[in-house]
Formats: sequence, structure tokens, C-alpha cells
Amino acid sequence: MPARETLTVDALSDTDISLQDTTVTAQTAGIGIRATTGNVAVDSIVTSDLILEAGGNITQTGPVSASLLTISSGGSAVLSNTGNNISSLGVISVSGPLTIYTDPGLTLTNTVTGSGSMLLESIGGDLTLDPSASITDTVRAAA
Repeated sequence: MPARETLTVDALSDTDISLQDTTVTAQTAGIGIRATTGNVAVDSIVTSDLILEAGGNITQTGPVSASLLTISSGGSAVLSNTGNNISSLGVISVSGPLTIYTDPGLTLTNTVTGSGSMLLESIGGDLTLDPSASITDTVRAAA
């Protein structure tokens, strides 16, 4: 089996990355989207592993489907599309509010760190905290 590749979209300067009206698909590879000092706005993404990094805020306009989601944000991260299908969360670190909706279930597998309100909602399944995972702020969870 060939090694897994990762598609990385990287802002080259103090720029926002906006993937609006765009569907990005990488079924067997991961996708990394990074704007070191800007914001990241994504539309429809289908992948195994998704890494979103922004110096500012992270938002979405279309559904995200990922086996594993990792987020690093200097601002807020709001992934509230009810069509999201995110199986598990890796390391999540945000400096502002965090909102993640997903269907069917969600497993927290690592550290979730936030500053401000945090909402993790699993619309059609269980919300599971892996024994090695931790949450370092107050979180409102719903399943």
C-alpha cells in the first residue's frame, strides 16, 4: 500500500484562506489548511484526516466529513453545519469560542483547549470521551 499523502493549502503571507463554493475531496489522504496569521473559511470537505490552522477564526459554509479533525485557532472555531460527519477530534486548541456539530457520533481522543464558550454536539449519536482525552475548559456537550 502506498504511503498516505497530505494535501496542504498554505497561505503565503498575511492572507485569509477562503475555500467557498469549492468541494475538496481526498478520501485516503489527509488535508491540511493553514493561514498562519489569517482566517480559514471552508466549504465542503471530504477526507480521512483534516487539520485546520488559523491565526484568526475558522468557519465553514458547507458540510465537513472527516474521520479525524484537528484544530488550532488564534480566534474562534465554528463548525456548526448540521451536515457535518466528524468521527473523532484530535488536538483542539482555540483562543476563542469553539462550536462543533456532527452527526452521528463524536469521540474526543486528545486534548480540547478553549477560551470562552465551548459546544460539542453529536446530533444523532453518542459523545464519547476517550480515556486518554482531556478538556481544559468548561464545555457544553450534547448527544
